[in-house]
Amino acid sequence: MSETPPPPPAPAPPVTSPSPSRIKKISISGYRAFPPYKPKSLEIDLGDTGTNLLLYGENGSGKTSLFRALRDLFDTSLEARDYATVRNIFHQDEDDAVVVALTSGTPSEYRWEIDEPHPKTTGDSFHAFARTCLFLEYRDLLQTNFVHRTGAPNLFDLLVKVVLPELPAPTIPLKAAHQGMRKAIPSGEPTKIAILQANDSAEALRKSLEDNLPELVRETNRLLSALQPKTVIELTASTAITYNKQQSDYDGQTITLGVELNGKTVPEPQHFLNEARLTAIALAIYLAAARLTRSARPGIMVLDDVLIGLDLSNRIPLLQLLQSEFADWQILLLTHDSTWYDMAASILDEGKWSFQRLHLGREPGTGHERPVHVNEKAYLETAEGFLLHGDFPAAGVYLRSAFEALLRDFSEEKRLHVPFKRELRELSSEDLWPGVKKWAPRNNGVSLISPALADKIEFCRRFILNPLCHDAHGRPSKTETELALAALKQLKTTIKASTDWRRDWEQTHGKGAAPPSNWHMALCEWLIKHNSAPPTLEIAMAVRTAFEVGLENYNQRHRAAITFTADNYPNLQLRWDAAKSANLNANQPTFVALVGGHATWLLNEAPSHADWVAVTTDNVKDAFNALRGATTGNAISCVLSRW
Repeated sequence: MSETPPPPPAPAPPVTSPSPSRIKKISISGYRAFPPYKPKSLEIDLGDTGTNLLLYGENGSGKTSLFRALRDLFDTSLEARDYATVRNIFHQDEDDAVVVALTSGTPSEYRWEIDEPHPKTTGDSFHAFARTCLFLEYRDLLQTNFVHRTGAPNLFDLLVKVVLPELPAPTIPLKAAHQGMRKAIPSGEPTKIAILQANDSAEALRKSLEDNLPELVRETNRLLSALQPKTVIELTASTAITYNKQQSDYDGQTITLGVELNGKTVPEPQHFLNEARLTAIALAIYLAAARLTRSARPGIMVLDDVLIGLDLSNRIPLLQLLQSEFADWQILLLTHDSTWYDMAASILDEGKWSFQRLHLGREPGTGHERPVHVNEKAYLETAEGFLLHGDFPAAGVYLRSAFEALLRDFSEEKRLHVPFKRELRELSSEDLWPGVKKWAPRNNGVSLISPALADKIEFCRRFILNPLCHDAHGRPSKTETELALAALKQLKTTIKASTDWRRDWEQTHGKGAAPPSNWHMALCEWLIKHNSAPPTLEIAMAVRTAFEVGLENYNQRHRAAITFTADNYPNLQLRWDAAKSANLNANQPTFVALVGGHATWLLNEAPSHADWVAVTTDNVKDAFNALRGATTGNAISCVLSRW
């Protein structure tokens, strides 16, 4: 009798690469603008996962010192650095240091401190991490254009030493190949063998540029098309780099920048193109190089005022480019422009970005000026904090600011028509709200904002969402504040979700393609299918909005009677009661029971944070499936529109 063969071995678990290290915390004390801080260093905390950072700092607040501290810490040049040369000249301490803590990996931090070599932690792990970092400030962008007086810009030194130093050439980085070429320059009277060796070193560098520049140009033009359409660049390297013994240097160290605009060659782009286009070209070159030289893993990108040459209309595309093309990078974006900071903060995803400020303050006790750091919260988050502490007037101020910011940014993105004002600051929510309220993703279609939400916001505008309401004694109340907070959360989530869905829709169906008539339901379906673990809160609010739209349609077709008083408004519960009275209760008891089971988030006018947290993905899917009902074909619609 044969033996039973042993069972086959279990398959090995899949090998997963560890998540790349990101910056978790930055601590600075006694570096340039930052004096020693006691009892601990100034800290910028980006959380355990290492969020992106948007930081505002007025001139003199320490913003650029922060940028240089990070750049100096991760400088891998061969030149030794002494911390004493960068210490604060007014106040010093034995604990002066720049420290960066990491989200993962070993070591857990890198530091540079007084009386220690730079950096204190050396070795392969440090150099591997440092090579993934990209540091870019506005003066770096000028190297592609303004520093070149006449003729086509020669970018040889910039590309070889700054932009592409880690490019393989073919087995060593381009920087090392260039250093080898410089070391090969003969000393004294050159021999034929020495000249031959110098030319061989130069040829290795030239061949690497010849092999890699076309890919850099393609990637640059791809990124540039999103920033400045109809602008194309070309980089042309010398066909030979040879040693010139009369000059004791190499001939042919040239990479010329050529630019085409609308199909026409621009001979001297630095003198013809405007600053926005030149800035976009420079950024595209640097960002393309970052993608090529750091393709093995996402990196850390630190940008200091690189947008200063762009007006507001040209900054939004760059922000979108960073979010789409560098989504897996950690981005630290520093700016001195408060208007741009506020606008960017309203666009960026709060779950992936941290919003912080630096400003000059006084040191307690001595009165000495020093940078002060503020970890800033979003308007709605700040308003919710005041609400929880019972300061309803303060919460109302932040709610109004959030409302105005939402309207302003949406109106600009959709290019809505608003009344003419000589000064933009004179525009108020009174001017912007009508256009936002009636805007629809398709012509003559269902509005973005459901009638129930619009009525709720109109009601809140009486006592909290307008600039003249906060002088009234005893207003706003807790109930009014909770109602306004719930309304603005739903408004903000609706705008963001619809924008993301519409972008994906146009990528699939073509730019300008009309969305389906029942687009609220299509949005819910997209949110559920889009991710394996979608954000429940975002989907729940989308399902609630679809429910509100369907309920309005049902009540209009069945001429349901809604009763409310002058002190109230037709809230969702009143609309629901009217629908149940108009035969819904009798004809669709199962649906009515399901909605009642989810009343805390489907019908409640002001769901609390705890109410939303309690909603599970299964709850949301059950509600959506009930709203969709049985469908035929590929069309999706709400059962309330069919009954």
